[in-house]
Amino acid sequence: MPLVAAAFIAHAAGLLLGFGGFLLAGLSVSAAGAAVAVLRRDARAAALALLGAAGVLRATAAARADEQCARRAIALTPEAD
Repeated sequence: MPLVAAAFIAHAAGLLLGFGGFLLAGLSVSAAGAAVAVLRRDARAAALALLGAAGVLRATAAARADEQCARRAIALTPEAD
């Protein structure tokens, strides 16, 4: 599989885990992948693990920001009183 396709899949999997609320699971899988990459001294596998972790963190941050924005918008509506 080409490296670009593997990178896309790793990041997309991280995004799916992050938006699904699986922060700990996603980071655990990424950490395990990074550990394997370090043991094998494989820079490509390490990059894929980091892309997965970045996807998880990015999606989690976006989901939390969306929730906070929705709470603020609801609190500012006149019907909320």
